[in-house]
Amino acid sequence: HLFEHLMFMGTDKVPNIDLLLESGGGSNNASTREDVTNYYTVAPENMLETVLFIEADRFAHLPDAMTQEKLDKQRDVVLNERRESYENQPYGKIWLEMPRILYPESHPYGHPVIGSVEDIKAATLENVIDFFNTYYVPANATLVVGGDFDKANARALIEKYFGAIPKKPKPAPVA
Repeated sequence: HLFEHLMFMGTDKVPNIDLLLESGGGSNNASTREDVTNYYTVAPENMLETVLFIEADRFAHLPDAMTQEKLDKQRDVVLNERRESYENQPYGKIWLEMPRILYPESHPYGHPVIGSVEDIKAATLENVIDFFNTYYVPANATLVVGGDFDKANARALIEKYFGAIPKKPKPAPVA
């Protein structure tokens, strides 16, 4: 979940993703589950090129723009979200305990998606950069573009912005 939050921290080319999107009438958000993180943007058709540029830029360049300050800021946000959504909610703690009870310790689902306090606090800048470089690669991602726009133009823009992103191997599946 921490990595989901870090995707919104911007790059050298687009330091404030929300400001750029909102200035054109768009918005974005994300969600994380055991097997997938979804990032989505809703914007008017005239922002299609801007949205594709933003997504390709952060997909390709986020690790280069990651800093300790960004990590610390989002670490605090995620820890607060954990407190508000789980630790301080009636029956919230069950969602933190259930994965451990349902799955063996070595199973990838054996921990809560939001993470443990210990793991969130222990994440280093190197961990974050390695994670993005391993898992946020073209072979491990799916791009979906839907809406009222010219399909040929969208395809050309996708090729323009995503086509130059270097290929990296698909990460090995977790047993």
